[in-house]
Amino acid sequence: MLAQHGFTHGDLSACTVLVHDGRLVLIDLPQAVDLAADPLGLDHVRRDAHNIAGWFRCRGADESRADPDLLVERLVTAAGLRS
Repeated sequence: MLAQHGFTHGDLSACTVLVHDGRLVLIDLPQAVDLAADPLGLDHVRRDAHNIAGWFRCRGADESRADPDLLVERLVTAAGLRS
């Protein structure tokens, strides 16, 4: 959802993702980054993707489903920065 609106969390980790009633809830959003306006926006989305994918991979997630580079591509496409 953030990427569809042109943002990334900026500090995404297992500590900033909660589950409530079966839904993901992101917390600690004051540092959210505008992907188009911030010159380091893509660096931030890459870091977010690698942080969260790494957490899942360390816990046994299928590597093809927790591929940080694939996640980055999906997020950048959702943000409208690539087609």
